[in-house]
Amino acid sequence: GRGIARPIFEGLGELTVPRDRELLRRFYLLEHDRDEVCAALGIDPGHFHRVIHRARQRFGEILARHGLGTGPG
Repeated sequence: GRGIARPIFEGLGELTVPRDRELLRRFYLLEHDRDEVCAALGIDPGHFHRVIHRARQRFGEILARHGLGTGPG
């Protein structure tokens, strides 16, 4: 529902690395495919998995501060 949307958008705003914010926004919210995201952000497609993994980790830490983390495991 709408209740979870605000903390997620606020969390994206708290990401200190602009590329993380744009990467997650394009890939998950706008549903661009990997190649589109890589081209737009200058990411080597071979590094995409590692880059998005780190961005998701940092975003997860922010969500956890908002009480929305998935917890251990």
